[in-house]
Amino acid sequence: MKLSILIPAHNEHKNIINLLKDIQNSILDIEYEVLILENGSIDNTVKIVEEYLIHEKLNNFKLIKLKTSGKTKALNKGIKESQGEIIMQIDSDCRIKENTIALLINELENPLIKLIGALDVPTYESIDKTTLLYKTLRSQELYRLARGRVIPIGRCLAFKSDLNIIYPEDIHSEDNWLTLNVAKKFGWEAVKVLLTSIVAYKPPLSWGDFLRQETRFDQGYLQIMAKFPEFEEVYNSRRKNKIDQNSIINQVVDQLKDENIEKEIFFYFKDILSKIITENSESTIPEFQGGSWNSINSTK
Repeated sequence: MKLSILIPAHNEHKNIINLLKDIQNSILDIEYEVLILENGSIDNTVKIVEEYLIHEKLNNFKLIKLKTSGKTKALNKGIKESQGEIIMQIDSDCRIKENTIALLINELENPLIKLIGALDVPTYESIDKTTLLYKTLRSQELYRLARGRVIPIGRCLAFKSDLNIIYPEDIHSEDNWLTLNVAKKFGWEAVKVLLTSIVAYKPPLSWGDFLRQETRFDQGYLQIMAKFPEFEEVYNSRRKNKIDQNSIINQVVDQLKDENIEKEIFFYFKDILSKIITENSESTIPEFQGGSWNSINSTK
């Protein structure tokens, strides 16, 4: 069995080498190839990747240069060029642990599992933990963990090549589309987020970046539902058991208390932010539905 790792990269010269090193240091008992899908970068991404591959003599790493930008276009190119029975995609600004990849591959040995995702964990070393932004981010993270992660995130996920995936190229949230597509065909039993497999990412370091990120997440989902209304029923059935909201809230409040974070941030500020994000999302609807919204330029 062979693994194909796809890394879409746009203006990531500051980050991508760290990920390539992580992959090199991974504990893998499988033949693999790495396809770096550079799409429309205007920085030094191409130069530093080319130099690194030559210096490290990485014959199983290949740089593919696309003339236009767009994550889904890059991924489709990578899928077409890949030779593996398992396809994995990892965002170029993320970091993985030495066992992240192996854990995901092992899960896919179960014939019932078609799509598996790593748990995305923010790294907070570059943010002041006394700020309201950090406390909001941490509150949000704890709430999402308490609810339970159901949908694999595009930062790091893997699927079997016989699914014959071709991403629509006019959407932003390709991970939502992929998850709902697989769940519709095979049921939610075929989709899993593996909590022991970790992919680390950098959280937003300013309120502007935070608002853009959350708006992108919010509108990405709405765009998928507008273009693929057949997914709505699938999405609504993603949780087998009804969530005990009170239990979740108590769990989050207890954790916030342990970390000396005011619970009011979770209760009140979260509601205000939700309204701000919704209003901000509404202003981008025409661009989203028309497929012209440039996710890269509006989030970097």
